[in-house]
Amino acid sequence: MSEDGDKKGEKALLKTALDGFKKCADAESEQRQKSLDDLIFLAATPDDPAGQWGDYAVQQRYRDKRPVMVVNRLDQFIQHVSNSMRQNRVSARVFPVDDKADIDTAEVRQGLLRHIEYISSANLAYHAAGFYAVAMGFGFYRLNTEYADPLAFEQEIKIERIENPFNCYLGPHSKPDGSDAEYGFLFTDYTKDEYQADYGKESAASLEDSRRTGTAFPDGWVSDDIVRVAEYWYTDWQEDTLYQMLDGSTKLKSELPEEDEELIARDKETGEFIERETRIPTVRWCKFNAQEILEKTDWVIPQIPLVKVTGHEMNVDGKRILKGIVRNMKDAQRQYNFMIASETEAIDSSKGQVTMYEGQEEGHEAEWQNANKQQVLRVKAVTVDGKPAPLPTRLPPNMSIPAMTQARLMAADDLKALTSLYDAALGNRSNETSGRGIALRQQQSDTANFHFQDNLTLSITHSTRMIVNMQQYVYDTPRVVRIIGEDDSHKIAKINQEFAEGGKNKKFDFSVGKYDVIATAGPSFATKRKEASEQLVQLAGIDEGLMATCADIVYKALDVPYAQEIAERRKKTLPPELQDQEDQPEVPPQVQQKLAQYGQMVEALTQQLNQAKEALQTKSLELESRERIAKMQHDAELLVTQLKLDSQEAIAALKAEVDAIKAGMQMEMAQAAREAQQASEIIGAGNEARA
Repeated sequence: MSEDGDKKGEKALLKTALDGFKKCADAESEQRQKSLDDLIFLAATPDDPAGQWGDYAVQQRYRDKRPVMVVNRLDQFIQHVSNSMRQNRVSARVFPVDDKADIDTAEVRQGLLRHIEYISSANLAYHAAGFYAVAMGFGFYRLNTEYADPLAFEQEIKIERIENPFNCYLGPHSKPDGSDAEYGFLFTDYTKDEYQADYGKESAASLEDSRRTGTAFPDGWVSDDIVRVAEYWYTDWQEDTLYQMLDGSTKLKSELPEEDEELIARDKETGEFIERETRIPTVRWCKFNAQEILEKTDWVIPQIPLVKVTGHEMNVDGKRILKGIVRNMKDAQRQYNFMIASETEAIDSSKGQVTMYEGQEEGHEAEWQNANKQQVLRVKAVTVDGKPAPLPTRLPPNMSIPAMTQARLMAADDLKALTSLYDAALGNRSNETSGRGIALRQQQSDTANFHFQDNLTLSITHSTRMIVNMQQYVYDTPRVVRIIGEDDSHKIAKINQEFAEGGKNKKFDFSVGKYDVIATAGPSFATKRKEASEQLVQLAGIDEGLMATCADIVYKALDVPYAQEIAERRKKTLPPELQDQEDQPEVPPQVQQKLAQYGQMVEALTQQLNQAKEALQTKSLELESRERIAKMQHDAELLVTQLKLDSQEAIAALKAEVDAIKAGMQMEMAQAAREAQQASEIIGAGNEARA
C-alpha cells in the first residue's frame, strides 16, 4: 500500500476509534459519575470531611463554629468484604478437551499459569479490581506481554493492575467480565516531558499547533500540562469458508494452499462439499493521541485483553446500573456523622449553661466566658443592687442527648443491616455466644455478599482462559520454563522439545491440542495445609498407630521450618511396603528378566529344602535338621530381599551369592544324606543284634 493509502487508513482508523470512545462515554457517563461520587464518599476523612458532608455544609458549620465530624464506618465494611475475597484464593485447573491434548501437558500449562501469576504479582491486580467492584461497582485489570529480560528474545505473559478504573472502557452492553467485548480503550495521561521523551518533539509540537489553530480536538485530550494517549483494541472480522475434511477435522479455505476436492468431505445425497460460511475474528491494537496513530500491531489472540470485574449489576428501564456497597449506605453514614456531631455539640454546650444573679460576674467576665476551661472562677456575693446572692448554679444536662445517642446507634444498626455484616461477622462482641451461632452469622454475611466473590471468580476464569490460549503463541519455541505446583513448589520443565524421562521420550508440545480452564474459589493451599496439620496432630494423639504408618505425611503438613526435610528423613524409617512406588528407582527390563530367573532358582532351591526337611524328619534327625532348615530358609529369604536391588553391580553380586548358597546347600544336602544313610545302617545293625 502507498504512503497516501496508509495515511487514509490511519485517518479512518482514528475516526473509528474516536467514534467508539464516544459511544462508550455516552453510555456510561452517568453511571461513572455516580461511581466516582461513591469513591469520593468512601475516601472522606476527618481532615477532609467534604466527601460526606458536602462543601457547602462544611463551610456553613465552620462559620457557625459547629463541629464537623466524620467517623467513617464504611471503610470497615468494604475492607471486610474485599479481604474475604483475598482469603478465598481463586485457583484454576487446566484440562485437555480434544484428542491432541494430554494430561501431562495440561499440568505443565497449569504450572506455567501459576508461574505467570507469581511473577506478575497477579493478586494485586485481582484484588485491586475486586476492591473497586465492591466499593463502587466495577474494576479492571489487563493482560500484556513483555520480554523475559533485556537480553532475551523470548516473551512472557504478564497480568497487570489498572490503577484508575475510570481510564478503562469496554464496548457497551458487554458481559460482566468483558469476554464478548469487540473493542476497548485504556487511557494514559502523560506530562509534556514524558510525552516528548516517548514520542518525540514533533508529535508534541503538532499537538500544541492543533490547539493554537483551533483544529477540532476532543475535549480532555490535551491540557496545559497533560497529554492523553489511548490504547485501542478492536476486533477485525474476516469472512471465510469452513470445510469438513475426510478425517473429521475442519479447515478454513484460507488455510488450504489450494482447494483439494479429494480431501474435503462430501454430502452423500447431494455430492456437495460439507462447508459453511463463517467469520474469523482478529484483534488488532493501536495507540493514538486523538490526532494521529502512534503505533499499531496485531494482538496475540482474538480477545480483548482488558478484564472487567463487576459489582452489583441490574438493568432498570434499559439502563445498566453498576453499584457497590457504598451507594446504599450513604444516608445511614450521613445520619451517623450528623448524630455524633450533634451529640458532641449538645454535650459541649450543656457544660457552659450556668444561672447567676445579675452583676455577680462583674470584673471577671473573661473568666466566665471560658467557664469550662477555668480552674478557678471568681464571683461577687452580691447582685447589682448590692443584695446578697447565692453562688451560681449549673443547669442540668441537655435532655436531648440520650435521644441523639439512640439515633446514632440506630444509624450504626442500619449500616450493618445494609451490608448484612453484623458484629459476629466483624469480629466484635455480639449476642451470639456459641461457636455455632457465630459461625451461622458469619455464613449469612458471606452469603449476602457472595456475588462479589462470584463475579471476581468469573473474571479470573476468563483471564486464565485467555492466558492458556496465549501460551500457544507466546511460548512457541523450545525453551525451559519454571512451573509452580499447587503446594507452591518450584520446578522447571522443557517445552516444545523431546527429552528422555524414565526411559521414555516425552514432549510437552504447546502448539497442538485444545485446553480449557475451570476456576474455583476457596482457601489457599497454605490455609488448607494448616487446617490439615492441626487435624492430623489431633488424630495422632488419639490413634497411636497413625505415626507408625503416616509420620512423614504428618510432618510434611506442619507449617514449620525444615518440615519437608524432617518428613523425608522420617519416611526412610518406614517399612518398605509403605514406601511410595514412585520413590523406588525404576528397574530396567533386562534386570527384571534376570531377577525373574533368579526367582525361579530360589523357588527350586526352596523345593529342595522342603524335600530335605522331609527326609531328615523321616530319619529321626529332627533337632539337627531343624537348625539346618532354619538356616537355609533364612539364607533364601535374604536372597529374595537382596534380589530387589536395581543396579547391574548388585545383580552380579547377587548372582555370585546365589551360586555360593546353592553350592553350600548342595553340600549340606549331601552331608545330610550321608548322615541319614549312616543312621539307617546303625539302626539296621541294632535291629539285627537284638534279633
